Amino acid sequence: MGFSAFRRWITMGKRIDLTGKRFGRLVVQRRVGFRHHNTVWECLCDCGNTSEVSAGHLKTGDTKSCGCYYRERIKVININHGLRRHKLYMVWADMLQRCKNPNRESSKHYHERGISVCERWKDSFENFLEDMGPRPDGYTLERINTNGDYEFLNCKWATRTEQSRNSRRSKVWTVHGKRFESSYQAGKYFNVTNGAIRIWCGLGKNHGKINIAKPGCYAYLKYGTGV
Repeated sequence: MGFSAFRRWITMGKRIDLTGKRFGRLVVQRRVGFRHHNTVWECLCDCGNTSEVSAGHLKTGDTKSCGCYYRERIKVININHGLRRHKLYMVWADMLQRCKNPNRESSKHYHERGISVCERWKDSFENFLEDMGPRPDGYTLERINTNGDYEFLNCKWATRTEQSRNSRRSKVWTVHGKRFESSYQAGKYFNVTNGAIRIWCGLGKNHGKINIAKPGCYAYLKYGTGV
């Protein structure tokens, strides 16, 4: 067992045992592991489904069901307001499920990372519609800071290309003193391929040898450190 794994094992041993405790519709069954600096528990929902939820989400009340609660809330909103046929309704509903349903395949990118929906949008499609306005053709909902929540000041309508340049893996490229949002953009400016830009910035290998960055050429993660 490595030092990191040993430290995590010791830390988990000191955590409060949540087995048998109720959080909303969820009753904790057993501890299943450790993920994103949080102990993960298997929970049985009142509806009969099971889900894996972090201790942090349980204790803060951010997760109260396997996802059935928000599906029911969406149905109530449909009945009360008749807005289900609105073309942005599914955008709003999918945003909620992405952040609230621990059983979704995409949970690791949203729910498990602590990404949530702001109070103003959580129970109101009308508020979401009022804040975001109409969606231009070909655009999708994007968080400006990919580590931030879904809220008015952190969301915009963006093209697929814009979204691909604004992921957690996105890099900022500085080439000969000029800053670019992508290697493609830099390559177009200097009339070379984006592969050449990567070599200039010291990324990857060329003929089996690690590339050495040219002076004034480097890249770093847009929402983190390092390359």
